[in-house]
Amino acid sequence: MIIGGLDVGTSGVKCVLFDENGTVLCRTHREYSYTSDGGQYCLDANNVLQKSCEVLSEAAHTVNSPIDGIGVSAIGESCVLLDENDRVLGNSILYNDHRGFDESEKITARFGSREIFERTGVRPNGTYSIEKLMWIRGNEAYWDRVDKILLFEDFIIYKLTGNRLISYSLASRTMAFDVVRKAWDDEILDFAGVRKEWLSEPVRSGTCAGTVLPRIAEEYGLNSTLRVFTGGHDSWCCAIGGGLSEGITVNISGSGDTLNFLMDAPNRSKAMFDGDYTCSPTAYGDSFGSFCLCPMSGNLIRWFRDIMYPMIPRSEFYSYMERDIPSGPSGVIINPGFSASGHPCFRLRSEGVISGLTTKTTPFRIYKGLMESVAMHLRANRDYFLKHGIKKLENIRSVGGGSTSAVWMQIKADILGESILTLESFEAGAAGCAILSGVGCGFFADIAEAQSSLIKPGKLYEPDKNSSERYEEEYVRFIKQMEAYSEVYKDVYRT
Repeated sequence: MIIGGLDVGTSGVKCVLFDENGTVLCRTHREYSYTSDGGQYCLDANNVLQKSCEVLSEAAHTVNSPIDGIGVSAIGESCVLLDENDRVLGNSILYNDHRGFDESEKITARFGSREIFERTGVRPNGTYSIEKLMWIRGNEAYWDRVDKILLFEDFIIYKLTGNRLISYSLASRTMAFDVVRKAWDDEILDFAGVRKEWLSEPVRSGTCAGTVLPRIAEEYGLNSTLRVFTGGHDSWCCAIGGGLSEGITVNISGSGDTLNFLMDAPNRSKAMFDGDYTCSPTAYGDSFGSFCLCPMSGNLIRWFRDIMYPMIPRSEFYSYMERDIPSGPSGVIINPGFSASGHPCFRLRSEGVISGLTTKTTPFRIYKGLMESVAMHLRANRDYFLKHGIKKLENIRSVGGGSTSAVWMQIKADILGESILTLESFEAGAAGCAILSGVGCGFFADIAEAQSSLIKPGKLYEPDKNSSERYEEEYVRFIKQMEAYSEVYKDVYRT
């Protein structure tokens, strides 16, 4: 048995293949660049497709055996527009592109943000697909030639199999998908001027879209029996690869940090709405879920590295910093929203704050303070969920590049006051897709069985009682700083 995942991101695509015991057989990766110019951020869909086929081809040649199934996960929101000959029309607009912000106000004026949230599980903010499509419709001449509109999951699937299927979890990132009916919202589409037939068929994650087209198999050296499955929004595929299930919370620690969790039923309460949390179908069966996001996490560390220690090789930076990191709280309180701020006050444009600096503050303390700020932001969201009866987050698993830092994991355990389990492999996104494709191929009875076979536990980090107590005062200082930043914090955390 060989199954795997094709994980399409903003700056690159990777393919990871596994056997039935969860052993990684190979990892392949290709980078690509998005363009940025004056607030416009775009991806070249043709380039993404080419790189995706290359990593899949390299993986197939590396294992030199037939691949049974591959799942596809992808970034959200960004659309690929095709004409009747399947040629790409224009570059794909990324979520943080300013185009669509004015259109967000128009669609909000028509339906109201609360009504849109009730239907789609997300609040209008200018980042979602339908807002970007409204901008394209009003500003790009090629709109008249649109024949298909896809996101990157169904775009790759369509090009590999000839069939257009999109997972519920990724469809929910369009702000045009009714998350309860699990169907496209006709009224929102009509207002935006988007024809429903342009869009792919929404299905559960783990649905087989078909086998690879003969010409694709021949060109890239793939076995003609290779089955392609819907994966989903990359965050939810990553969560599945981290062991997501009822009662288990997954901390995805990468460029940003999240806490992903399942819910008993769709929750579109006032607390969810006020905190700008999403309520969406996940890649885990027919379940619903949500997550909090701290957009600046690994990105904060990279910023610090690049401005403070550009002379140190990147491969040596983390071990260099953590070798002399001080014990106990750093004493530096940081608002981590250096570029974008996370829940419960999500903003695409924000500024960070570093306070508590003295003449005795060392770069090592600032470095630790940055890691502490992410952990405190996660705790603030955890406390919000608990206070408003949304969910008690426990049994935390951590995946992603940040989970390889023992120092950071211990800081999170101490500040959250929770045990955190890491995994042997941090390729959780691809593992999640492999789990879905393994179930789809019939190798496993369900997701839980596949997780038990493919996911291997790593190190368990227990909170240190003394450190947790010392961090309480620092956490209060953090919350007060965040209250000064946003009125939302004055209501949601004060007990």
